[in-house]
Amino acid sequence: MSELYSRQKELSLQRPSHVLVAGCGGVGSWVAIFLAMAGVERLSLFDPDVVEESNLNRLPFSPGSVGREKVFILQEFILEIRPRAKVFGFPMRATKSTVDSFRPDVLVDATDSIKSQVELSDACSERGISYIRVGNDGQHIMLTDTVPKWNMKDDTRYTVNPSWVAPPALLAALAVARIMALPDLEFTGEIAEIGGL
Repeated sequence: MSELYSRQKELSLQRPSHVLVAGCGGVGSWVAIFLAMAGVERLSLFDPDVVEESNLNRLPFSPGSVGREKVFILQEFILEIRPRAKVFGFPMRATKSTVDSFRPDVLVDATDSIKSQVELSDACSERGISYIRVGNDGQHIMLTDTVPKWNMKDDTRYTVNPSWVAPPALLAALAVARIMALPDLEFTGEIAEIGGL
């Protein structure tokens, strides 16, 4: 295993020791997997949902995972590829008190609720914790360190969006690059009309 990270040594990656991932669906799961592959030692995974068959078109899980909690399936997958990682799954929603209790270096917010995003963003800001918001609605991807509070509305109803594997995996890769490789990385321009993005 001494050669595992030998090819990334010269990249001067800024690897956080603990990342909390709130929301382990299509984007959040790939974020956690890519972080583990890059050598982040401790991951705390939060999501109250179970794997549904429709999730399998964008996640690397087996049909046998359907009906089981996403965080535990993701935890097992990561430990399969990185047995030395410390991965903790919590089948619940991350909250302000979660941020207080866990105090991660970075919180990646892949939740669907704007109210939850504002709560987590504010909690991180108050505690000096890096916050990254990632989102994908099937046609657009978003990577930011803020949540627009002007868009507060009743978001209790879940909206089903069209989805496939490329946009969530692409967004997760960009988020992990932002976290680890170049904290001052700035994204400019846009991706237009590429496979439904």
